[in-house]
Amino acid sequence: MSNRIALTSLCLFIVLTVFAQNGSKWKIGVKAGWNYSDQLMSGSPEGNDETFNKSTDWLSGIHAGLRSELLLKESIALNADLLYNQRGLKTIIKYPTGGTSSFSSSSHYLSLPLTAGFKLIDQLWVEAGGEISAWLDQTALLDGEKINFFDDSGYAATDVGLIGGLSYQFGKWIKLSSRYYRGLGNVQDITFTDANGQPIEDKAKLNYHGVQLSLTVFPF
Repeated sequence: MSNRIALTSLCLFIVLTVFAQNGSKWKIGVKAGWNYSDQLMSGSPEGNDETFNKSTDWLSGIHAGLRSELLLKESIALNADLLYNQRGLKTIIKYPTGGTSSFSSSSHYLSLPLTAGFKLIDQLWVEAGGEISAWLDQTALLDGEKINFFDDSGYAATDVGLIGGLSYQFGKWIKLSSRYYRGLGNVQDITFTDANGQPIEDKAKLNYHGVQLSLTVFPF
C-alpha cells in the first residue's frame, strides 16, 4: 500500500510540475530543513490520554526534497512539495526497579504537501492546505541504541493531515518558511487491556503534530 501511495504522490507532483511549466510564473526548487514533532493520544479508556500526552516529548528530525510553485496571480500561488519527512517522539521509560531509559521512535515518510499561498505584504506569504504521506520505515532507539526487534507492524501505511504557515521570499533564489502540521488519521494501532489481561474494545487514536522550518533554493 505504501509503495502505491508513494508512486501516486510522485506522479501527482510530476503532473503538477508539468502543468505549472506551461505557465510563465512557474519555478521549482530544492527544499530542506528541520522538523520538531510529537504524538497526541485521544479516545483511550479510563483517561489514559492525559497520562500519555504528558509522558512524551518532542523529537527533532529532518525533511528534504523538491518544491514546485505556480504563481496564479500576483498575490495567489499554488504550491506542491515532494519530501522525505521524519516525524516521531521521545520519552523516558521508568522501570519497577527504579531505573530509567530514554526511548525515541521516528517514522520515515514520503510526503506530498499541497498548499495555496496568499501574499500578505511585500514578500510575506501565508500558506494553508493538506498533506498525505506514505509510511516508509520506523526507527526506534533505546538509550541511543537501535532496537532491532522493535515491532512496527501496527503503523498505518499512510498519514493525512492539515498544514498552515508563513514563508518569506528573499529575492529570486531563496525562501524561508515555517509550517505547522496536525495529523488527522491514526498512525499506530494500540490496544489496552483490563486487569485480567483481556483487550478493551475502545482503541486509542494517535496523531502526529509538529512544526517544520525550511530553506528552499530556486536554481532555475
